[in-house]
Amino acid sequence: MELAAKNLAATKKLDAEKVGNEKAELFQKPRASIMNFVKGGVNLVKGVVADFEEEEEEKQEEAISGLSGALNETKDRLNERGEKLNQLSDKTEELANMSEQFAKMAKELNNKQRGSFFGF
Repeated sequence: MELAAKNLAATKKLDAEKVGNEKAELFQKPRASIMNFVKGGVNLVKGVVADFEEEEEEKQEEAISGLSGALNETKDRLNERGEKLNQLSDKTEELANMSEQFAKMAKELNNKQRGSFFGF
């Protein structure tokens, strides 16, 4: 009887191991496949996010480049305007000096002509 009990226990143990192996085979292989599928999906999402970030970075660089060009153009136009204003200021000052000289000459001429009849 003891031998039969040992055999029964050994058989149960083998059956339990067999069932455990069958469970492992049933659940581990699909689990590994599912995990690989999930990892692949995660990698795909990471790739899409990286592509999106790269595109956004390129758009930002293009926007910055365009803005930089516009700012340079504005700076050039402001410099040109400043030069024109300086030239205008110089011409205005010159015209004011010339008008003062003209007024002074006209006064002198008037004074000369007052003292003589017909300017002689």
